[in-house]
Amino acid sequence: MKKYKWYLLLPLLLVVFTLIAGNCVTINVPQTQGQHAAGEGQSQTAPSTQGGTPPVINDFSASPANITTGGSATLSWQVTGANTVNISPGIGNVAMSGSAAVSPSAGTAYMLTAINSSGSQTAVTQVSVEAASPPPSSPSASLPVINYFEAYPVNILAGSIVGMTWSVSNATSVTLSPGIGAVSPSENFTVSPGITTTYTLTATNTAGWRTKSITVTVSTIKLPLNIPLRQK
Repeated sequence: MKKYKWYLLLPLLLVVFTLIAGNCVTINVPQTQGQHAAGEGQSQTAPSTQGGTPPVINDFSASPANITTGGSATLSWQVTGANTVNISPGIGNVAMSGSAAVSPSAGTAYMLTAINSSGSQTAVTQVSVEAASPPPSSPSASLPVINYFEAYPVNILAGSIVGMTWSVSNATSVTLSPGIGAVSPSENFTVSPGITTTYTLTATNTAGWRTKSITVTVSTIKLPLNIPLRQK
């Protein structure tokens, strides 16, 4: 039997090995789950559909934004694409454009809400309220002033004369009582009371009156009744 050199069989062995290896790669390499999912996603992607548009609030404002107590402001608004428009507090559903007068007693935030089937939009405007300034008060009229009222002397004997003098400011009328009546705002006067008398000076104007009094004390002289008669 002839002996073959082993290296002569090397090309044949390489061909057999290549065939066996090729079949293994072809048969046994699986497709991974991730690759399969990616392929499905690309093949089944559908164009996205665009939804509706929410309403648009073009304007919502208050004029004036600052008022005094008892005043009013006007709310104005303009909305597009809404099925319902509501303003709170206190107004309710309104048209998509318009105006409304408000007279809040305190600062108030008004909210406009616009709604359609695709969503809603809101806007807020503020009306501030300040207390009204009181009207300037007219200066109150002042009471009259009795600058002085004097009598001299204030102690007399019956039948004597008493001098009186006075001065009054800011009075519409001046009287002296008892028994004398209206007098001038500034005057010198005499009286002769028969008994002790209190004289009162009264000064009056639209704001009221002021008074001042002086008492004149009157003394009388009487002869004693028990003087013995001189006998001859």
